Amino acid sequence: MNTDVMRQYITNGIKALERMEDASRNGKAVSMETLLRLIRKNEDTEYGKKYGFREIRSYADYAAKVPLSTYEDYEPYIDRMLCFGQDNLITADKVVYFAHTSGTSGSSKMIPCTQDALDILFTTVFQRFFGCYQKSCKEGMPAYPGINLMESRIGYTPYGIAHGAISETLNHEEDTPSYNALPEEIIYPAAEFDRRYIKMLLALRERHLSFLMATFSPTIYDMIVYVQHHWRSLCDDIEAGKINPDIALDPKLRKQLEERLYPDPERAREIREIMREHEKDAFVPLLWPDMKRIATVGTATFAPFIDRMRPVFGKDTGVDYLGYVCSEAVIAAPLREEDPAYMLLPFGGFYEFIPAEEGADKTPLLPDQLEVGKEYELVVTNLSGFYRYRLGDVIRVTGYHHECPMIVFSYRENQLISMYGEKVTETALHTAVESMAEESGTAVLEYSVYAETETDPGHYIVLLESDREILPEAWPYYSEILNRRLCEVHDSYGKKIRQKTMLPLEVKFVQPQTYALYRDLKVMGGASPNQIKPLHVISGDKLKRFFFGLLQK
Repeated sequence: MNTDVMRQYITNGIKALERMEDASRNGKAVSMETLLRLIRKNEDTEYGKKYGFREIRSYADYAAKVPLSTYEDYEPYIDRMLCFGQDNLITADKVVYFAHTSGTSGSSKMIPCTQDALDILFTTVFQRFFGCYQKSCKEGMPAYPGINLMESRIGYTPYGIAHGAISETLNHEEDTPSYNALPEEIIYPAAEFDRRYIKMLLALRERHLSFLMATFSPTIYDMIVYVQHHWRSLCDDIEAGKINPDIALDPKLRKQLEERLYPDPERAREIREIMREHEKDAFVPLLWPDMKRIATVGTATFAPFIDRMRPVFGKDTGVDYLGYVCSEAVIAAPLREEDPAYMLLPFGGFYEFIPAEEGADKTPLLPDQLEVGKEYELVVTNLSGFYRYRLGDVIRVTGYHHECPMIVFSYRENQLISMYGEKVTETALHTAVESMAEESGTAVLEYSVYAETETDPGHYIVLLESDREILPEAWPYYSEILNRRLCEVHDSYGKKIRQKTMLPLEVKFVQPQTYALYRDLKVMGGASPNQIKPLHVISGDKLKRFFFGLLQK
């Protein structure tokens, strides 16, 4: 590990934390400075001229002149950037990257990014993690590299502008070997490969790792479960210094990786001894005694994956929740580890908030006007040319840090489940599933809901994945509990059930590892492994056929 690079990351990370703290003490002023700076900078762009940016001198002017917007408002400009290389359309700054959205809520979009936006992502999310590590670990600076599971498969437009997932910009080629124990062939893959096998084979060979990082917690969870299920065969390959011939792998990549391997029977023996005794409990600190941190997005619908992993990581391995980031903006970041609430970053963009409560006044509010405990739809003016953009995310305010709201993600607007106007949110469904699992004493690893319209009236079918076999004759028992629990946590759903506007929901169990297979197939189909999120709403015949074809029999 290059300690000079690591020291620089830590220094920059501590500066990022200091910047957050300074901004929080004067959040209102910093927020307005950010808005007016963006307006002045972009007043001569095509978009700025269209909406009279030159005449804007205050937020009141901005709200009066510039309408709320969606991606469709920017799509013609983005097409001109991509197809004809035009600039100065929505931002005066050079667009240096196009970020692919994950496509969770529809087709993938291409979001232009300026260097300012990428710099805030790198310092306030990535390097901030190393600053927090230094400040919170008694050992100080990481003594060894870690494993960063994020990959970069960047392409280029006809005009030479890079494009890919926003998280792929975090791998700086010149620095990556300084902190990541994975080789470049895996970080920047030229071909598809069995990620769980290869990455865990390489990770297990290492005796000393300081951290484990991924964009989203399901990625780490899948890797840990893979080790639990396959440690015997992995140990055989570590002992032999070979890659299992049954693993499908590009011949060139196989040759490159096997040149790095060597027989290590002693390490294989160590792993076997640990896993035979601790396969179901805290084996991670035994395999890697120097591992002190997990770094990943693990809030909201990602939180259950963190909860499931804690027993195997042990009580001394902390979690850094990285940040609230989307392709459009770096919205918020944690002030410290083990804190799932994020501080809104007033220098990362300008933010407005539309009350999400039904019947509430929908006039956008500013960060200092929010109520703790309330939910709001987020409206973003970013650093890359989107103005008053309806992101589609709904957040909940948990408190304030000085003048900056502390927020958590609640749900996506278009991830509401609504057949008869009941508008069940992911949060409500998650709470009901957790309550059902507790009452029944059954571990629920993952879940999705499908709106079944073939019955009259319609009803929800909730698919659950457990860690054991649950045959169809037991499903009505779980259906009754989950329906009752959802009625308790969501008034509108309960009212529709009591009025017989819709039928009670139905529970079905899918086979173990169904959701892991879904994530694998998404990546094989071209999705970035950095962007795969939990699927909680099943829509369309293709997804229905996949999941319903894997029901337990």
